[in-house]
Amino acid sequence: MRQLYEKGIPISAIARQIGVDRKTARKYARLLKYPIDKRKCRGSRLDPYKAYLDAKLKEAPYTATRLLREIREQGFTGSYPVLRRYVSKVRDGLRTKAVYRFETEPGHQAQVDWGDCGKIKQSGKESKLYCFSMILGYSRMRYVEFTTSCDTDTLIRCHINAFEYFGGYPREILYDNMKQAIIKRMYNIKESRLNPLFADFCGYYGFTPRFCRPYRAQTKGKIEKTIGYVKSDFFMGVKAASLEHLNNEAQHWLVRVNNQVHGTTREVPYERLRKETLHSIHGVPPYDTSEVLMRKVSRECYVHYQGNRYSVPYKYAGYMVEVKVDEKTLTVFYGKNRICCHDLLWGTYKVSKDKEHFKGLLKHIRKENTKPYRRGWVLDCDSTLSQVEKRSLSVYDTTGGIHDEQPGL
Repeated sequence: MRQLYEKGIPISAIARQIGVDRKTARKYARLLKYPIDKRKCRGSRLDPYKAYLDAKLKEAPYTATRLLREIREQGFTGSYPVLRRYVSKVRDGLRTKAVYRFETEPGHQAQVDWGDCGKIKQSGKESKLYCFSMILGYSRMRYVEFTTSCDTDTLIRCHINAFEYFGGYPREILYDNMKQAIIKRMYNIKESRLNPLFADFCGYYGFTPRFCRPYRAQTKGKIEKTIGYVKSDFFMGVKAASLEHLNNEAQHWLVRVNNQVHGTTREVPYERLRKETLHSIHGVPPYDTSEVLMRKVSRECYVHYQGNRYSVPYKYAGYMVEVKVDEKTLTVFYGKNRICCHDLLWGTYKVSKDKEHFKGLLKHIRKENTKPYRRGWVLDCDSTLSQVEKRSLSVYDTTGGIHDEQPGL
């Protein structure tokens, strides 16, 4: 209105153009300073809780729904949209954080993580697919392995395979708070509770497990980038006939990426590996990760494991045996004696049969069938003892035997 008035436009025309009363147009058109809003600024119902919300959002990225539930318990009576707008505003200020790039000394640290890679179908069965990845902090040497399980036994087996690939292991390994390694995470790691099997594995080799603070994935940024790189540079678009085929292709990919110049160090990881002061695994027996089960051998001379059948020598039919399963084989023991061994089958409803286990079984069955069928107990008495003594009936009369007439009947 001030600009229009300075151009010589009449007050009535300004009022019609802006859509206000002529008195209002005259008032603001003739003002020399910008008008100040003297209305009193009302406070928000959220004001008493803002300090609490700021502290919670710095602690972790809690959802607005959870925060609403917590402050409602403290007496907040405002609406959810008011809280959501404030939470969004605070998060925008917390998203950009300065980070410090942490470079490790040779042989000091490795980082480990799992990646979810969808599903894989093999032998007619669809299973979830995971990617285990380990990277050495100094040399940037990578190791990846695809699995259909991410339990603690699988995690340990992947560690051992990575140690063999690198030729050793570092002094410490950094993890996020995966349940396969740590059951309960506390702020003080000494108060945290490790998975017993994983703790035993760490103690066996003597490396120290380290764990990130919750919601601080950038702490292990090297492995986070590796997982993304595996998915984009190798896994995307790959066609694998089986898990074994996929891992073979991954090994070829590792040879290529570990022999090219790394973007950060500007050196080849294989060359920097020579400077890594890793603990050697030579002379150290591999940690036993086999699964041990008790099974009863069926009448058909098989033991069952995960929906498949494995043959056992027929003389052990009906016996309780010990079944030891590792990554590739299934071994059966009776006591301390090793009975048989099979390659582990993939899928379900499959049979691993060794013909030697049934050799002589038909002859044994025929021999059993030729034996006479005996019903009840049969006494094999001597013929001299089997003759019955003959007596006169008068003997029974004199000894109180059975009479024709009995008293009381």
